[in-house]
Amino acid sequence: MYYASTTNQSVKWNFFEEVYSKFSWTKRPVGTLEQLYKERAQQIRDKYDYVALHFSGGSDSWTVLDSFLSNGIHLDELYTRWPSAERKYRTINNIDKSEGNIISEFDYAVVPVLDYVRKNFPQTKIVVADFSDAFEKDFVEVDLRSSDYYANMSTFDKNIRPSDSQAEAHKQGKKVALVYGCDKIRFTIKNGQFYAYFIQCLPGSDYTEYGREMFYWTPDFPTIPILQAHYLRDYVQTNPNFALLTGREATKTYQSVCYPRYNKDTFQTGKPLGSIVRKSDSWIYEYNPRYYQSWQWAMNQYFDSIDEKFINRHNDNKNGLILGTKRFTSHYYLVGPMPGFADLVADQRY
Repeated sequence: MYYASTTNQSVKWNFFEEVYSKFSWTKRPVGTLEQLYKERAQQIRDKYDYVALHFSGGSDSWTVLDSFLSNGIHLDELYTRWPSAERKYRTINNIDKSEGNIISEFDYAVVPVLDYVRKNFPQTKIVVADFSDAFEKDFVEVDLRSSDYYANMSTFDKNIRPSDSQAEAHKQGKKVALVYGCDKIRFTIKNGQFYAYFIQCLPGSDYTEYGREMFYWTPDFPTIPILQAHYLRDYVQTNPNFALLTGREATKTYQSVCYPRYNKDTFQTGKPLGSIVRKSDSWIYEYNPRYYQSWQWAMNQYFDSIDEKFINRHNDNKNGLILGTKRFTSHYYLVGPMPGFADLVADQRY
């Protein structure tokens, strides 16, 4: 974006278009999503010596976990990361579902799963990482290199810190996989046609010494997002109101369609407003104002250096609060006709 701004160019995000464009997305892949998830889990297992799942407790990573364990496919490590220092500034509860209460997801969405795995799959190592110490220093500009679309305060160290067991496995010469639950395919409807597309949301650091595996979005198993798109199209055809849903209700419907085994009543809080504005990070200012101030300075330099067309602002005007960068989308893939449906704005629902 910086280069495009200085040279007055646009940006195109190419997400393995050379692979996905070879498929006819109008042709429905054989099998069910559960079957493809099982095959993908086995593919990863066969490729690596040590497989670690980055687990948040949400529907994406839960379904990855289930795809391994319910099918008898061994998972070496269940890895979840939370800043324990935040608990000093929050009251843990399952009533407040606003985005600022995300720390409560650990108690109500993560811990029950950890307990279940610990009891029923004792060979899977459980690691709960505390990255509170990341905020005990100043933020420096080089930290931006470990970010992705998200550049909020709690993103950077969280996404680049491997567990001790992952590092030890790598030291022993094992091929280590870090598996991420990314993600559900997006869709839009234009001119009576249903299109699917990918949206920029991948985790940050490439972990060059480890294998980084996106479970759902990968050129190694391209049929998963294609079949997800067909499931979504089928659902919208019989439930046309879904096309108008936004926020939590749209999320729950996505979960029902793409992750049928996931419990939609699992405690979850709201999503952040943008890629840098995250209400749940407000505690960091109290914990270490210098970290906040140095992060804010770096963000100001960053956004002062890129063109306004790349910036996402509140109310989408030049005077609005900067929420982050605008998201890039991939090529749009035609899935099939949707006669009688009005056009939708891309990424309107989720």
